Amino acid sequence: MAKSTLVIVGPGGVGKSPLDRIVRPDVVRLDPYRLRTDGPRDRDDRLYAPPKLRVELAGVFGAFGDSAVVRKAGDETVEWYPEAAAAFFTVRGEWQCVIVPSDTGALAKLEIFAPVLPTLMTIKEFTAALGAAEIVVLNPAPTSLISMTDWTALEERTRYNCKERGDSDKSVQKRVNSVTTEAPFWRELVEKHGTIEAVDWQFPEYICKADPDALEKAKQRLIGLKTTLGQFF
Repeated sequence: MAKSTLVIVGPGGVGKSPLDRIVRPDVVRLDPYRLRTDGPRDRDDRLYAPPKLRVELAGVFGAFGDSAVVRKAGDETVEWYPEAAAAFFTVRGEWQCVIVPSDTGALAKLEIFAPVLPTLMTIKEFTAALGAAEIVVLNPAPTSLISMTDWTALEERTRYNCKERGDSDKSVQKRVNSVTTEAPFWRELVEKHGTIEAVDWQFPEYICKADPDALEKAKQRLIGLKTTLGQFF
């Protein structure tokens, strides 16, 4: 079976994390390491890595003849090492790293910062590593990203979803502020990279916590949008 990789993006509180609970356990999770300058968030921060790791790995890759493809992604920077299948990219100026080997098995699920994804998708070695990419944008607003003239509806739904999830006021505002940064890239993914848009997504995180049947309904909604998504669940 050819490899296929699921990528789910969307605003804060929309329900990306709960969906991971119903993704098949044999689907390989490709999670980025956070190279935080201020250290791990807490003792359970399993995806923290020291910032110097980027420089050290670049030296190792270079010693084996692997050089980075460097691209700008808006205000962010992307570095892709094709032989190592490693991507370094900035998220609001701070580096993250994810390994995307092509031999992870038939199915994988990639977590990544949406604004760098369209740029990575222009690098043929990266898209080859993903195999058949199944990218989904969860849009909680009733209007498609393609026809939106501003991001007000998205901001309002994000604010509501995050408040209902129990976020602090500071956290809510941070998620709302990120909409204007990320939304143009969600739209670009839909317009140029064959991304599936789940418009009027009605299974935010707070609903999934309260309704035992919500995740099953969410799964059926996704499969209804594209039947090949069923292979991941």
